[in-house]
Amino acid sequence: MTLVGLTRVVGQNIWRNSTSLSISAIGIAAGIALFGLFLALVEQVRNVVEGDIVPIDQVEVIPLSSDLQRLAGSLFGEDTFGLSDDDVRTISRIPGVVEVLPRMNYKFSGVSYGGKALVGSEIRVETIADGIPPEQVAEELINPPVPFEDRRPLQSNRRCRFDTDCPRGEYCEVRFDGPPAPELADTDPLTIRRYRACALPVPTLLSRYLLEFYNTVFAPGHGYVQLNEGLLRVAEKELQFTTRLGDSFMGPQVVRWRQRNVRMQITGVSEKSMDLGVTFPIEYVRDWNDEYAGTKGAARYSSVSVRAASKEDVSDVIRLVREKGFDIKSRIAEQVSSMVEVLGIILLIISLIVITIAGFNIMHTFLMLVLERRREIGLFRAIGATRANIRNVFLLEAAFIGLLSGVLGLLLAYSSSLVFDTMLITQVPQFPYKPATFFDFRPWIVATAIGFAVVFTVVGAFLPSLRAARLDPVRALQ
Repeated sequence: MTLVGLTRVVGQNIWRNSTSLSISAIGIAAGIALFGLFLALVEQVRNVVEGDIVPIDQVEVIPLSSDLQRLAGSLFGEDTFGLSDDDVRTISRIPGVVEVLPRMNYKFSGVSYGGKALVGSEIRVETIADGIPPEQVAEELINPPVPFEDRRPLQSNRRCRFDTDCPRGEYCEVRFDGPPAPELADTDPLTIRRYRACALPVPTLLSRYLLEFYNTVFAPGHGYVQLNEGLLRVAEKELQFTTRLGDSFMGPQVVRWRQRNVRMQITGVSEKSMDLGVTFPIEYVRDWNDEYAGTKGAARYSSVSVRAASKEDVSDVIRLVREKGFDIKSRIAEQVSSMVEVLGIILLIISLIVITIAGFNIMHTFLMLVLERRREIGLFRAIGATRANIRNVFLLEAAFIGLLSGVLGLLLAYSSSLVFDTMLITQVPQFPYKPATFFDFRPWIVATAIGFAVVFTVVGAFLPSLRAARLDPVRALQ
């Protein structure tokens, strides 16, 4: 039997048995719709979780907490607990590491306040911050209101009494001479030289996580204006705030007379900024740590953010990092990724059960069709059709039904996703990283869904096709 003849026979059989085949196809289509919908949901969850919330290809390297030699040196006043430049170079040479970002934590207390010009009332929060090398974000920031860099060499340092005494863009800042603030608990303030000089605001980065948290949780609850990256680029003056170094709402403070105000300028949003805090150029943090925490807090890095070439390389990078004598701060990214994988497996098992039940329904339908076509099969065999021809007729019919079921199931899945998106976007309140759509129909999902539909229908029709091929033509015609 030629391919043209085989196709004609298959088309005629499908048309004649369209009712029974349509009922079986609906089951396959329903299973494929669930299959495609769940895959697209898991893919989008993975995109948001692993791409925005906890990037799976990044880990934070810290010193071993059991490194007693470094810890002892730190207790006796030597800054040996932390990561040195040599440590950073060692980490950067680990195979699979494509980027290292040294970080220095803000090792003293501070209180930040401001925002009245932008949101209508003043916000006061405990300062959580760190510092990173400015060159690490130079290509990431687009048209920032001020460059993210150490701007102190550019400021006038002119003596002043008020902000109006300073050149445009600068403010009048209080400064102190003398030892670090922790050493001044019993010192007479009159013995420490204090003066005022013009300074440029300190460039400050926000994280997308912090911006999302502010826009979806904090701003709606207080009636504040929501912020976006475009607004951050144009509202330069309104995005300045003040940090009082050495002050605190609940933690230890330095002596009150040694606290001083520093003006900050939000300059952009970066993936490399700390999640629930702000990030400054590392030179500022190093000098502030020296001033308010002593030299012990100013020489070494607190941690190093490491990005692997891919998420598949993360496990090897972690193993090699530990072999080099360092530790990993948190494995939350890997844990969250595992949770997403488990969720995906559960949803796929549910959809595969539905498809399997539909496959048994296909098998039953084709068994009934074999019984109905006994005489027809016998006639085909009598005029020269081989067993392979008979088997191929049924399998080709099943493949065609599977293809139509797969396409119908994907259309149903996509239509359902639009309905779900509309309901979730309009009915569910805003939350951090709420996506515009909760489903991501990648090309591989479409191909996999259609492939599963064809495979399950062909497998379901395989035994009936063998039974049809083995029919004795003489008995079938009697």
